[in-house]
Amino acid sequence: MARKIGVYWVFTNIYVDDLRAIGTPIILEGTADDEKKKYHLYRIALEILTTERTYVDKLNLIDQVLHARLDAANERHNMFPDDVTKRMFSNMKSVYQLHHDFVLPQLEQRMQEWEKVKRIGDIMLRFAPFLKMYTEYVNNYEMAQKLINIWLVKSNRFRAIVDELSKLPECDNMLILNHMLVPVQRVPRYELLLKEYLKRLPGDSADRADAEKALTCVSAAAHHINNAMRKIHKFKKLLEIRDLLGGAVDLVSPSREFIKEGRLVKISARSGDHQERYLFLDG
Repeated sequence: MARKIGVYWVFTNIYVDDLRAIGTPIILEGTADDEKKKYHLYRIALEILTTERTYVDKLNLIDQVLHARLDAANERHNMFPDDVTKRMFSNMKSVYQLHHDFVLPQLEQRMQEWEKVKRIGDIMLRFAPFLKMYTEYVNNYEMAQKLINIWLVKSNRFRAIVDELSKLPECDNMLILNHMLVPVQRVPRYELLLKEYLKRLPGDSADRADAEKALTCVSAAAHHINNAMRKIHKFKKLLEIRDLLGGAVDLVSPSREFIKEGRLVKISARSGDHQERYLFLDG
């Protein structure tokens, strides 16, 4: 058993309670410092699992509840063409199946065996290549926003159904679009958790090589997602500027992107007068 040394005994008790809660056999041995290191590593692995449970619940809400109910309502009332909801939700069903059928069960199993197999990098590495499917979802997110907003204006029945769905307990009075943003945020969260896990992982751990490879894959996916979101926001800004200028200048083209905006003062070379201007910079 670990020794009672200062505040560390609190850590050990929490560790034991967490292990008992998920049905893991309790084996405590070694010095307080050793057990403290094990505790911190375990807590990060546990956070990966607990956040994955919450994430799968959210994916279930998006795919199995919101998407399914909108499809059912459309079959009854013929609000819009059949492919509209497919374009709204993109490949969400594949994302949901990946995490519900494979990632979460493997994490659950591993945490129940934690005292025997103290590693999580191998599981993260196993599914990291599948994060490529997020590219399709992220690239479609702007179109999904646009479609939902169009039909909220265009169809009173669609708006009523969306309002009804937002009142479901699991929706927390939030609109569909708020929930649909969650998958975009998940991959960067994996990156942060893996970085923290590697900080706590002993240098000679058998899990280090897999965890490092997993972080490389996840970081690449997170970088791509962040770049895609930045491009989406910049494109949206160009549309807003075009509308602000009344469409007098066609700003939207594949080679143009918004860079910066702000006020500046122009000083006349002849009179020295100060003239305030508002500048939009693109490239």
